[in-house]
Amino acid sequence: MLQYYAKKSFNEDPQLTKEAPMDRAWVYGSNVDADDITRVCETYSLDPGILRDVKDKNELPRAEYSQGLLYVFIRAPHQTSRGSIVTTPFLAVLKGSLLITLSSKEYVQPEALFADTKVDMKSTKHVFLQLTSYVIGQYETFIHGTGRYIQNTEQRLRTHEVDNKDFINFVTVEHDLNEYHTNLTALQALLIRLRDNRHAIFNDKDCEFIEDMVLHVNQLLVATDSHKNTIDSIRNAYTAISNNTLNQRMKKLTLLTLLVALPNVFFGMFGMNVLLPFADQPWAYAAITFFSFGIVLIIALVMRRIRF
Repeated sequence: MLQYYAKKSFNEDPQLTKEAPMDRAWVYGSNVDADDITRVCETYSLDPGILRDVKDKNELPRAEYSQGLLYVFIRAPHQTSRGSIVTTPFLAVLKGSLLITLSSKEYVQPEALFADTKVDMKSTKHVFLQLTSYVIGQYETFIHGTGRYIQNTEQRLRTHEVDNKDFINFVTVEHDLNEYHTNLTALQALLIRLRDNRHAIFNDKDCEFIEDMVLHVNQLLVATDSHKNTIDSIRNAYTAISNNTLNQRMKKLTLLTLLVALPNVFFGMFGMNVLLPFADQPWAYAAITFFSFGIVLIIALVMRRIRF
C-alpha cells in the first residue's frame, strides 16, 4: 500500500495526500506488492533491479548509487504479538526533494516519526537521517528492555528464584541480541560509507549527524556484547551453584546412609538364629541399642568436627 505525505504549511506535520507528489514529499510504501513496486518505479524513474530487492526479507543494510540516486536498505526492529523481536528491511530512495521508502512488511510508521521529531520536508536528506536515527532509537529501546530482563534474572539468581524457564527464555534473548548485533554491525558499516560522502550528497552538518549516529550504534554494539557476557556469567554462576548444592545434598545423603547402616550391623548380628552372647541376659537388648546409638552419635560428632 502506498501513501503520500506532504507539508501544507511550515508549522504543521506532513499530511496525507491522495495524489502522488513530485517534490517535497515522502512516498511511504508498506506491504507493497509487485504492482506497487512497478507503479513507483515508473512514476519516479527508479532502478527496477534495486527495487526488486524490496521483496527479499533477508536483505541486510547496504547502500547503492545508481543514475544519480541514492538507494539505502535498512532493517527496522519491531516486537511480534508473541513478544519476540524481529527486524524488517525497507528501502529508502533519495531523489531530489523526494523521500521514497518501500517494504514488503510493516515498518516505521510516519506518524510515529512525526510525533518524535520535527520533520522539515524541504530537506528530504535530513528526513532520511531522522528516520535512520529513529530506527537506531528503536534498537536502543529494545536493547535496554532486554538488559532490564537480564538484570532482573541476575538479581533473582542471588535469592535462588531462577528456574529452568528463565534459561529457556535466554535462548530467545540471545537470538534477539544476535539479531541486534548483526543488523547494527551492518548499519554501522552503512553509516560509515554514507559519512564518507563520496557522491557529495550530504552537507557538513549532515555528515556530523551521521558521525553521531555511528557513535550511537557503536555504543549499542558494546551494550549487546555486555548483555551476552552477562548471560554467560549467569549461566556459569547457576551451574556452579547447582553443582555445589548437589554436592552438599550428596554429602548429607552419604552421612545419613552411614548413620542408618551402622545400627543395622549390630541389629543384624544379634538377630541371627544361633547361640549368641548375652542371649539370656535381661539387659542385653538395652545394651545393644544404647551401644549402637552411641556409635552413631560419635560418628555424627566426628563428621561435624571435620565439617563433612
